Amino acid sequence: MSIEQIWAEYKNSLHAFLLSKVSNPADAEELLQDILLKTHLQIHQLKDQASIKPWLFQIANHAIIDFYRKHNNYQYTELFEVIEKQEANSRADLIRCIEPCLKMKLI
Repeated sequence: MSIEQIWAEYKNSLHAFLLSKVSNPADAEELLQDILLKTHLQIHQLKDQASIKPWLFQIANHAIIDFYRKHNNYQYTELFEVIEKQEANSRADLIRCIEPCLKMKLI
């Protein structure tokens, strides 16, 4: 079975699966393209033609996992940046509160 035949048979199923796991259609389309590329590059590793469908969905599942790992790392990085800014603002607020007391030697 050629890559064109495989893709013609399974593309719609893969796309529906991706849309059920990823909320943004553009992300699902990008993942679908990644799966096509991986299929093309790794099809020679498939030993049993009867296992094409599970093999493709395994690739799709790994692509989804990688997508969320990448997406979550970005969110964590963004979260840490927000926390650092809040901590800096809190320190500045604390200094503004304590500074008058220091000047009056109340502390």
